[in-house]
Amino acid sequence: MVFSSYNFLFIFFPLFFLTYYLLDPRYRNLLILIVSLLFYSIGEGERVIILLISILGNFSFGVIIKRFLEQSKKAALSALVAGIMFNLGLLAYFKYIGFVGENANQVLHMLGIEHMLPVLHIALPLGISFFAFQGISYLMDIYRGTIQATSSLFVFATYKAMFPQLIAGPIVRYADIANDMDDRRVKAEHVFEGIGRFVRGLAKKVLIADTMAATADTIFALPHGELGLSVAWLGVIAYTMQIYFDFSGYSDMAIGMGRMMGFKYPENFNHPYMARSIGDFWRRWHITLSSWFRDYVYFSLGGNRRGAGRTYVNLLIVFALTGLWHGASWTFVIWGLWHGLFMLIERRFNPEKWLIPNALRHVYVMFVVMIGWTLFRADSADVASHMLRAMFGFGEAGTLAWPLAAFANSLVVGTLIVGAIFSMPVYEKVKKLVPGSMVVPGSVVIAAVLVFACSLKVLSGSYSPFLYFRF
Repeated sequence: MVFSSYNFLFIFFPLFFLTYYLLDPRYRNLLILIVSLLFYSIGEGERVIILLISILGNFSFGVIIKRFLEQSKKAALSALVAGIMFNLGLLAYFKYIGFVGENANQVLHMLGIEHMLPVLHIALPLGISFFAFQGISYLMDIYRGTIQATSSLFVFATYKAMFPQLIAGPIVRYADIANDMDDRRVKAEHVFEGIGRFVRGLAKKVLIADTMAATADTIFALPHGELGLSVAWLGVIAYTMQIYFDFSGYSDMAIGMGRMMGFKYPENFNHPYMARSIGDFWRRWHITLSSWFRDYVYFSLGGNRRGAGRTYVNLLIVFALTGLWHGASWTFVIWGLWHGLFMLIERRFNPEKWLIPNALRHVYVMFVVMIGWTLFRADSADVASHMLRAMFGFGEAGTLAWPLAAFANSLVVGTLIVGAIFSMPVYEKVKKLVPGSMVVPGSVVIAAVLVFACSLKVLSGSYSPFLYFRF
């Protein structure tokens, strides 16, 4: 079920929170668990069993690791490895088995072997990348002593299945909300804050991301002979806005609902398009994923403690895996390595010491990011190649090329301007300028206007699934 859909906004959301607030606090976790499983089942049907297997498996491995730690560190490590393989096995089977089969057959063909392996195409369960990584972080944190394994399957299932962050993040670690699972206070200011955050996320998704999606999808689908330089750049810029406002909008909605329930989910975005280096970009973009790879992969590989050469290798491994996490396609891997390449360059030549204005550093970051988004968005390496060639004036378009005016209408241009403005910390700065007595009434008025505008668009049927549902 999509957060920006009619059924969620006008039925699921109000019924859940009305019940939640009327219910005795002792039974709220039970409500969360039941509703979360129902929420997942509505979209995935019988594949909810995969989520239940993940819950039961990770809980069991957590208990085993805890017990082994009291007896033998070596045995606990073996249990940890088994638990990690359990999560990666689920992820590999559902997400990568077809990719592996296709590439294995290509290798066999190159070797002149005619016998081809069967290629399985299995429907990807929503959110499996998120709850697999969530499970790994839980087990590794137990082994490292960061958290204590819960002895309650009910508590763990509630944490694991919590619907706001279940299918597209942010990746909430058990340590983030462990203290709130059994004892939390839902105050009026938390509810007010959560509603405001949810509405801002909804507006990002419905009013900006979905508008940009129509332009980006149309341009990326153009035949090569109809794609000119200016139109290609418009398509990439539109997608640059779409993916940011789509995913940060989802994160805002998830964080807002978590706050309304009494939880404080970690932040996932911090104005990434304001970054002045690629390293800075990754400290601001999908923060819970980049910090996950830092804490559980980069540091486990040795981080930067084994010399410059090993550090560079570790960075490339992390970014290749980051790309592969997003999808079973070489375009995602290349996207990850593209960012990894510039992380290596910045590691060798510190951007803070570049003798260029901050504005030019910002232009450099956005150029690298948009080239990366071209790879990320393209359905294949061939599409990415043709799009990039068109962007730099080497495309195949001639007299058949579409003029920019065919796509850059007033709605698109206006949305791009609004998107550019709100990709900066405008809201935070304006809020500081507003007198304290006007913050609440002003927020209520703005929220009401945004809800009305979003409702009109949702009721018209012009909404789409969140991009990160694919991953």
